[in-house]
Amino acid sequence: MLVTEHKAGDFQRLRDLMIHERSALQRDRYRAVLLAVENHEGDEIAKCFGRSPRFVDEWIARYRSQGLPGLIPKKSQGHGPS
Repeated sequence: MLVTEHKAGDFQRLRDLMIHERSALQRDRYRAVLLAVENHEGDEIAKCFGRSPRFVDEWIARYRSQGLPGLIPKKSQGHGPS
């Protein structure tokens, strides 16, 4: 899978974020993109985390379009009070 750094220095920043992240899900997002930048295949990455290839594709697409800020999930809008 060919993924290049969105901005110079993202590779090291991803490593730092991954090391210091407390949330396992968020850490997996960082690791998935990091492995993709290291040229691992999407199916291989998905197997590493026990996740679907769609999980990997989604987060890599977000990284490609938005960079590191795209890896932070937005709060769900949800339904307002009834």
